[in-house]
Amino acid sequence: CVAIPMFGMIESLNLGTSSGIVLYEIAKQRREYQSKYRRGSRKGKRAEPLPTVMRREIGGFASSETEGQT
Repeated sequence: CVAIPMFGMIESLNLGTSSGIVLYEIAKQRREYQSKYRRGSRKGKRAEPLPTVMRREIGGFASSETEGQT
């Protein structure tokens, strides 16, 4: 059972508003919980480095912009 406190001259909330409030609270609590157990540093070396020259496909063939230039 979930109780949503209401203040002022409100008698009830519709389903959309109620579910939005509940989902917001769930997301907030999950973020707080996960921040306790998050690792401090995620930076590190990649297992496979990124390529220095990006290749692009032209007509089904992969080519580099520098290929064939002298």
